[in-house]
Amino acid sequence: MKPKVTFLVADTKTKSKKAAHLFKTGYGRCNIMYSDNWLKLCRLGAYPRDLATYGILIGQYGDTGEFIKSAREKTKNFWHIDHGYFLRSSSTTSFDGYFRIARNDLWHDTSDMDYSWDRFNSFNIKMKDLRKNGNHIVLLEPSAYMKTYFPHLKNWLEETTEEIKKYTDRKIIVSTKESNPLSKCIENAWCIVTDHSNAGIESMIDGVPAIFTNETRKNGELSQIEDPPFDRSFFRNLAHCQWNAEEIMRGEPWEDMTN
Repeated sequence: MKPKVTFLVADTKTKSKKAAHLFKTGYGRCNIMYSDNWLKLCRLGAYPRDLATYGILIGQYGDTGEFIKSAREKTKNFWHIDHGYFLRSSSTTSFDGYFRIARNDLWHDTSDMDYSWDRFNSFNIKMKDLRKNGNHIVLLEPSAYMKTYFPHLKNWLEETTEEIKKYTDRKIIVSTKESNPLSKCIENAWCIVTDHSNAGIESMIDGVPAIFTNETRKNGELSQIEDPPFDRSFFRNLAHCQWNAEEIMRGEPWEDMTN
């Protein structure tokens, strides 16, 4: 029998309510709890056995990240729902695209997967050929929220820059969501370097190599910066790790993720 899951909902954010509805409709065994009530229980050390969230900023002020991390250490299962790897929703509040649902992590490790290309091909995504020239390297700095959630990322920018300089003298440009967007930086870029950002996937679709430093999303090494790998074969596996709203409500994601 599937475990009964507690899904955290922020009463001030409509998108988490919608995600909870999709989860409960497709999964079935689900209790929905508002984040304020859950925080009170967490402060008393009462953690649910099985937990699900939409994103990591659940509370009104994004104050539940630390509790989620603590709960993940004490729960048997943790499901994380967030925007998909391909054909994401048109806005942060809409549900017209695809969503990833990862079990006991924020992303999927595809190293042991071997799916066909059929599902990815059904997305009709046009991929550009490898760009064989470029001048600079773009570093996608983790957001402030992710640095708080993952303390080891606090000095990621400085440490990654220092490591890259061991292998190349190319100019390094820093891109953040808040300023200097990737759409501007990617022009004439040689390679993209990120810890986990899905912008690395988008760059590879556009023909620009991307190196991921995150252990779950590992792709290439910084020592390869002058000859970055460009193998998009893992796209076929990621395509099987995301679902649209209709598929989620039909229960399609759950068979593989509850075994």
